[in-house]
Amino acid sequence: MRSILYLLFIPLFLSAQWSGVTGPGLTNITAFAKQGDALIVGTSNQGIFRTTDRGESWGSLNGTMTGFTVTSLFAWDTLLLAGITVGSDRGLYQGYEFGSSWKKITSPFSNNAISAIVRVDSVIIAANTTAYRSTDRGVSWQNASSGITAGNKINALAVNGSTVFAATDLGTFRTTDHGASWTKVRSNVLYTELSTSIAAANGKVYLTNQNGGVNAGKDTIYRSTDNGETWTKIKNNLPSFVYGQYVMAYGDTVFYGMQGDGIFRSTDAGQTWAVDTIGLWNKRTISGFIDGSVLYSGGSSEFGGTGGMFVSTNNGNTWVRKLNPLSTGPVTNMVKTGPVLIANVSTSNATKGLYRSTNHGRTWSRANNGLTISGNASTMTGLFAMKGMVFGGAATNVSQGVYASADSGASWTAMNTGLPNFSTVYSFAADADTLYACLKEGLYRSTNMGGSWTKWGTGIAASNIYSVV
Repeated sequence: MRSILYLLFIPLFLSAQWSGVTGPGLTNITAFAKQGDALIVGTSNQGIFRTTDRGESWGSLNGTMTGFTVTSLFAWDTLLLAGITVGSDRGLYQGYEFGSSWKKITSPFSNNAISAIVRVDSVIIAANTTAYRSTDRGVSWQNASSGITAGNKINALAVNGSTVFAATDLGTFRTTDHGASWTKVRSNVLYTELSTSIAAANGKVYLTNQNGGVNAGKDTIYRSTDNGETWTKIKNNLPSFVYGQYVMAYGDTVFYGMQGDGIFRSTDAGQTWAVDTIGLWNKRTISGFIDGSVLYSGGSSEFGGTGGMFVSTNNGNTWVRKLNPLSTGPVTNMVKTGPVLIANVSTSNATKGLYRSTNHGRTWSRANNGLTISGNASTMTGLFAMKGMVFGGAATNVSQGVYASADSGASWTAMNTGLPNFSTVYSFAADADTLYACLKEGLYRSTNMGGSWTKWGTGIAASNIYSVV
């Protein structure tokens, strides 16, 4: 038998956390764009990702950049632009080779976060406190703010035919000459009122306003059927208190995303509204996108939200979450047995526990069969594979000892014969046919694949054995 070297570590090192394992752990989705068959998604603090199968699998478009927030996205053929904030550095970036690398466009942009980018005919307009336009596919840019109040923050842009609308802190503006000049078409009545988002479809323009601050609940929505000449409030049967985030529309169907109430839908251009939340279990929706008959909603993880992206293919009747379940919390340990990956997600909510993947991490499913103990979901420590078996230390609100799976994580069984009650498992090791379990209560070994255990080791510490090699 080989010699055993005992190493004592503090448990912190045994639970190093990994994020984004074989899939983006996306939480706050801030922007969408469509480039060919690919959906491009921008996030808060996690960068940009790409999916070609409606969120089943993902690839990173972050290049060499890390930890940046996306404030806007724009795609036109092979051109990809993004408003990006990295720490105190803000600006417009262009993606090269379909986003594998990024370069900041410095002129004439100063250190401004770009809140919106649209195209009208062959002209691109990008904006924040200043509007800019490009007539040569982003090669050069010129100031395009004539008529917009100086220093006025532009929160959103929308295109209606050849007209571009800008929703700003000081009202709504319109340009009919590709940004060369703007005129105000709606003044915000109250000084606390901000125009936050705008959308256009089927010759109609929809505008959302926030009044009294983000948490006042006095937000409302307007509609114009004459290209912004007149506006009608269409709050109608919406809740008394509304916390609006965005509006999107196609045909006469309008979607109004809320801060905590999910998405409301109108199929008659805003005359009546109904809530669409079946499957949308994160009601903190902060962004949306329409791609033909497919709807996307981006959720927030703030204030108890779960984050992630939701997809509807039936006009918003039902929604399905389409981000990797490993995004719900930190992945504290993983193991591979044959072609199957098993990962433990450690979090304080109902998404904690084991997940397994049979396709190299592209998709994941729950692997907690047998691990709901006394009504409590269990997480696992020290996942370890040996001769077709997988072992781990189960823990609910208290430690539960050793559990094992003989079917690649599909089901689990307690294997605690000879172990102390409620033993705490730190890690495992193996030597030929002998399995060692490092416990808070000492070092134990099994010569029958976990069927029974005996305490082992003369002259070593009687407790807190964290690892053996």
